[in-house]
Amino acid sequence: MSQLRVDPIGSFFWGLLTAIGVPIALALLAVTIIGLVVAIPGFILLAIVGLVGSAVSVVWVGSLALGDEEVGGKAVVVGALLLAVPASISVLGDLVTTLVGFFGTGVVARRLYAAWQDD
Repeated sequence: MSQLRVDPIGSFFWGLLTAIGVPIALALLAVTIIGLVVAIPGFILLAIVGLVGSAVSVVWVGSLALGDEEVGGKAVVVGALLLAVPASISVLGDLVTTLVGFFGTGVVARRLYAAWQDD
């Protein structure tokens, strides 16, 4: 959460790269048999990163709305309610929730990449 508060624009671009660029690269890899061995676990990992990133986005929206630095149950409930309102609108809601989800996905992807670089 602190990384998202410090650099939200960088997190957004990491999320954009992760949610759009990585699936394209994995699909191109899946064309070959050897690449398919890498692409299948890659898609599974990408789905997990997206799921965790969505949860981070909900908490981030809730903590911004509350003006609170602490992460807790109250931030989760408020964030979920705030994101449920635009999500109920068909086209606009999908766009808003996807764009907000890029922030959380970017944070998770950046942290995963940094952990991979440290090893």
